[in-house]
Parts: sequence; structure tokens; C-alpha cells
Amino acid sequence: MQLYTIENDYIKVETFDYAASVYQIYLKVDSEKQKVLSTPKTHELFVSNTLSYGRTIGRTAGRLHKTRETVKYVDFKDSEFLQHGGPNKFSLSTFKVIEHTPHKIVYFMHRDHLEDQYHGDLDVYITYEIEGSSLIVRHEAKTNSESLCNITFHPYFNLNQSTSLNSHTLTVFSKY
Repeated sequence: MQLYTIENDYIKVETFDYAASVYQIYLKVDSEKQKVLSTPKTHELFVSNTLSYGRTIGRTAGRLHKTRETVKYVDFKDSEFLQHGGPNKFSLSTFKVIEHTPHKIVYFMHRDHLEDQYHGDLDVYITYEIEGSSLIVRHEAKTNSESLCNITFHPYFNLNQSTSLNSHTLTVFSKY
């Protein structure tokens, strides 16, 4: 497991190749760094936790049930569902770094047809890029056949590092 950092004058982001994950995001305010994620205190606890803090989740996110439609794309074997991508899920995989600059990091992973019980070879690119005071997270995937892919990212925000989240409000600006 390798830790990588991207940063500028406003923000610092620590990422791991393990699950193409974000360990911590720091906002730089008045020359101090303020943590914005709730995450395990050590890197070892980060890897061993079962809540997938900051990790990339996939090939599909959530619980995928065995139906007439989904069996066209997934080999469920003896299971009635796959949880967060099945036994070879992204959140337990090490990604390869294919680009790393002071403001950007791009992770890559390839999955062969049925390696993770899903049909089709799959190439996955996870990009974290800092633009001004924003962290841009980009998930891209390419496959050689019709397949399922629904990637998500699991950050747990605690903007003021308090023991209660009652005062938190989240706004997401999105084009779609």
C-alpha cells in the first residue's frame, strides 16, 4: 500500500493505491490544515476497517440482486446477490498509478471477463484532481462487451471534526 499526496494553496489530499482511496482531505485555512474526513486514525486501521472509508466501490455499488435481467451480466454462482462488487470488489484491490502530478493522480485497474463475476473485460480509471479549492473526482470505465458498472466513492465527512454530525449540511453541484 502506497500513500500519495496532491495539493495546492487551498487543499491537500492524501490517497492510497489500495482501493484508489482517499485517506484524508485537508482544507488550508489561515495557514492551518483542517481535516474534513472522518477516517481511522492509522493507515493500518484504514485498511482493516469494514466500512470502506474513502474507498472506491465497485464494479457495482450497493446490493445487486439475482434477477432475469442481471444474470445476463453477472455470474452469481450460488449467491442470490453481490454486495458492493462481489468477492473481488474494487474496495479490496490495489490500483496502479498511471499519472501523478502535484495537483492530480490517476489510478488504473483492469479486470478480465468473469474475474469479478461480471461479464466483459473492464478498464477502470479513477482520477483525483485539485482545481482551486475543489477536489474533482472522476470515475471512468471501458469494457469490451455489454456489462454492468456503477462505481461510487465512500468518503465520510466530518467537517468540524466533532463527535456529532448534527450541524453538517452538504451541497452537491453537478451537471447531471
